[in-house]
Amino acid sequence: MIQIGLQYLSKIVSDEVIDDFVSTIEYSGLSLSVEREEKVPIQNTIEWLAPTALIVYLAKPYFESFLSEMGKDHYNLLKKALKKVAKQLLGPSGPKMHIVNSNGAIKTTGDFSLTFSIIVGVSESLNLKLLFPTELREEGVHEIIEAYSNFIDSLYTGDLKEELIQKLSAGRVLGRTMLVTYNQKSKEIEPVDPITRKRS
Repeated sequence: MIQIGLQYLSKIVSDEVIDDFVSTIEYSGLSLSVEREEKVPIQNTIEWLAPTALIVYLAKPYFESFLSEMGKDHYNLLKKALKKVAKQLLGPSGPKMHIVNSNGAIKTTGDFSLTFSIIVGVSESLNLKLLFPTELREEGVHEIIEAYSNFIDSLYTGDLKEELIQKLSAGRVLGRTMLVTYNQKSKEIEPVDPITRKRS
């Protein structure tokens, strides 16, 4: 059973970036899947639900079986790899992706990046897709990855704050996916509604 999965678009994310990520997190006993896509898929979905150029998928078995045996050592390796790839793909110097409508018009992506996202498998019926801001400077990467990591850790240890549980419970789920992001002003994780394009 897959514990960590990578899916990437080679026209945007280089094989070297993926190889470096994999070499950082490879570990005995870790079930890792890497899928390389060469063509940009045609999508008929809400933009923030569409696959980003790189998706890192953290499956439930990673937390429930692998980490329970390895402890937090591998989680620290994973955070290191996530921070490095986020710095490479996000912000002013990172590659840019745009949405092209059926009539050929280019549309801006708005608040969130289409280049990189993290999907966390919570259950068979729910995935959390962690969105990154479109305009993210390098100094913000560390803060967001740490916040996401702490959030995921609290999620699986049952230590989420009641206020956050209530926010997540009220979040919109589409196709088994709930979108969440980190609010750099409030320093909190919060759901994002892909239809109203508003944060909770």
